[in-house]
Amino acid sequence: MAPLDIGAARAARALTDEMNKLLLGAVAALVAIGLIPTTAAWADRDSDETSFVTQINALRTANGLAALRVDAGLTAKARAWAQTMADKNTIWHSQLSDGITADWHRLGENVGMGGTVDSLHVAFVNSPHHYENLVDPAFDSIGVGVVRTGNIVFVAEEFMEIRAARPAPKAPAVKAAKKAPATKPVKVKAVKVKVKVKPVKPVKVKPVKVKAVKVKAPKGKRISS
Repeated sequence: MAPLDIGAARAARALTDEMNKLLLGAVAALVAIGLIPTTAAWADRDSDETSFVTQINALRTANGLAALRVDAGLTAKARAWAQTMADKNTIWHSQLSDGITADWHRLGENVGMGGTVDSLHVAFVNSPHHYENLVDPAFDSIGVGVVRTGNIVFVAEEFMEIRAARPAPKAPAVKAAKKAPATKPVKVKAVKVKVKVKPVKPVKVKPVKVKAVKVKAPKGKRISS
């Protein structure tokens, strides 16, 4: 009976070991597909994201470009998309406008998976299309999301150009009063009127000859003058 008991004990232990192996295998598989988050998945997330932003802005500064400001809305979208990719254990682009509430003019995105933050940044710099997003002078905002699953880093970099504020409508121009038509200078010519005045011939006044009239008064009467 003793040999039977030993065999039974060995069989039980073997079964237990096998079940433990299966359980560990199942847990590892769940972790791999992201169903059970690991401590490493969230460790240093903020530090990783800051590292990406710092390296991107250093690259832009070296090229004479303005640094990108971190946008909370872009960061939220990037984190959600990095988690989506980590859950599927693969990378692909998001619908760029999803989750963006800002008044944007242009959007861009870099996504990747790799071993470290630095190796991923170098890969983006060495890829022409990804590099275009990194140094696009029109972009002014960025959001980076990082998720770690085991030894794999998933990252989404979201870029945005804010639409420029429209200038206030100009007040309608007040039409200037029409100028009175320029008055042409009046040229005044002195008109010489030639009047032919016939010389008046002096009137010869014939001297009046006054003759004393002698009146003879009748006799006996006197005439007074």
